[in-house]
Amino acid sequence: MYNLYSYMQERGRVVELEGRMAKIAIEETGACNKCPAGGMCRPAGGKRYLEALNTVRAQVGDTVLFELSTGYSLLAIMLFFGLPVFLGLVGLIVTAGRGEIVTVIVGTAGFGFGLLIAKVVNDVLAARRTLLPRIIEVLRRDRT
Repeated sequence: MYNLYSYMQERGRVVELEGRMAKIAIEETGACNKCPAGGMCRPAGGKRYLEALNTVRAQVGDTVLFELSTGYSLLAIMLFFGLPVFLGLVGLIVTAGRGEIVTVIVGTAGFGFGLLIAKVVNDVLAARRTLLPRIIEVLRRDRT
């Protein structure tokens, strides 16, 4: 059974600090090749970055271990990909047969509204900082 409250641990390198938040360049592991969302993390094939709560006072250049809630990952995927597409499709279906222009406008508005809802929910969750990834250990201090 899938546990929404389980955590996934990853390694990365701190590249930037802002207050209690750290921007981390994530190291690619073998698990990345097996992950179905691997292509979404690095759509252009470059490095993956994420912001994490710096609970251990890591510094720029440190290699760290951080954890990410699998429930948060699932919520983020559903919120940013599922909701806008769903609302766009609802708009298309509801206005089917009322003219192509109306259908396109309402479908696009539904998609845009979904993106707006996703942004608001993301901002609320980010302000709470409860579901954010967090650094749990400094593995190596390397300030080159």
